[in-house]
Amino acid sequence: MEFKSKIKTIEWVDTYSKMVDQTVVPYEYKFVNITTGEDMFNAIRNMIVRGAPAIGIAGAHGVILFAQENGKSGTVKVDEKIAKLRAKINCQDKDVSNNSSHETKPKIMYNALKLKNQCQQEK
Repeated sequence: MEFKSKIKTIEWVDTYSKMVDQTVVPYEYKFVNITTGEDMFNAIRNMIVRGAPAIGIAGAHGVILFAQENGKSGTVKVDEKIAKLRAKINCQDKDVSNNSSHETKPKIMYNALKLKNQCQQEK
């Protein structure tokens, strides 16, 4: 019988990232809502999120949070980029839940480099 956990250590909810605060595990089980890019940077630095696949997803969430902050001007191009990044995050979330970490890490790195190259070409 295959074990499927209903616990998500990190997930995207509407316009923010929700994650388990790893700094209080195993004594407590609580979630932290990350709403800004700066907060995500601090969450990664302070090890609120741990583990290579989760850190990769947190980084992608951070990119979207920064893009949301910079996109408040309402330009169409920024909105399109946010939509593309959200789609990438959804793909990465599925990869992490369906594969082992040794298979997922190269996929995340490949997609991150691919996205970086696309952004550089658009400049």
